[in-house]
Amino acid sequence: MRAGRTVSRQFPPRPTSADTGGTAVRYVQRTAEILIVDDATRDDRFARDPYIAGLGACSLLAMPILGRGALRAVLVLENRLMRAASATERLDAVRLIAAQLAVSLDNAQLYSDLIASRAYRRRRRPGPSADRARPARWRPATSGCGVQAGW
Repeated sequence: MRAGRTVSRQFPPRPTSADTGGTAVRYVQRTAEILIVDDATRDDRFARDPYIAGLGACSLLAMPILGRGALRAVLVLENRLMRAASATERLDAVRLIAAQLAVSLDNAQLYSDLIASRAYRRRRRPGPSADRARPARWRPATSGCGVQAGW
């Protein structure tokens, strides 16, 4: 990098369909089934995808991430070094990762909802009155009993 030049990047970079093999992602979104392809460059369903077409070989595994009965995300694993790398014997480990991802997404959504709910309640709450602003232990002992402090 040359002096005086600034480079700004979003981290992590947001993937586009050209970065992720959009055809495979859309296939999993549509079918909600696990996709295992030994070589996506030779599979007619995916060979014309601009992302996959530029690769020499691409073993592909795409799995739907379901949370509360709905599709939340698609997990895509690829291997560009060898064909048939997405073996079915590794599928249990990927299912475990996918299940943990689904739980993490649900937890993140619940936390976000909680924060939004708290912010909404704070905005809707009326301003504190003088008595409600002070904790009960700091109120004068004579408050509410009809006796005045200056007798």
